[in-house]
Amino acid sequence: MFSKRMFLLALFGGAVACNGGVPESEIVAKVNGDPITKTEFEAQVDRNLARYRGQNHQLPPSIEQRIKESVLRRMIDDAMIAQRAKAIGADVTEADLQAKFQEYKGRFRTDQAFQDYLKRSKNTEENMKADLKRNMLRDGVVEKLSGQIDVTDEDVAKYYEENK
Repeated sequence: MFSKRMFLLALFGGAVACNGGVPESEIVAKVNGDPITKTEFEAQVDRNLARYRGQNHQLPPSIEQRIKESVLRRMIDDAMIAQRAKAIGADVTEADLQAKFQEYKGRFRTDQAFQDYLKRSKNTEENMKADLKRNMLRDGVVEKLSGQIDVTDEDVAKYYEENK
């Protein structure tokens, strides 16, 4: 009995250690070994469902399921992009993120209009910054992988003439 408990404890401890301290029961997906936890997933699902639900409106279960699947796919994509960004040295600086956030916030006429938007969309500045950072990171990966593209007016004219 004692050795069985020790074995199970060691097995559980090994599973937790392999997942950065996250038990298997709390993981909804792994991306190259990096876990996506139930807590992260459920928070994203709640944010997305809040956007689709009106006041006191209930969504059909099939729509909720589609939203959950979409959220998980997006989270997996985001994790893959973050891993790729790390591998190729693409990063978003705090200064760049703040500038993008201020640019976005500047689209609203007043700070109160921005705060009202956050309240209506059940969003926070922190979540918005995280979304902006993910988008900027994705753009950085694409830019870094595609390299510099130089197309001259002559190249365009030549291609046009050859492909009328």
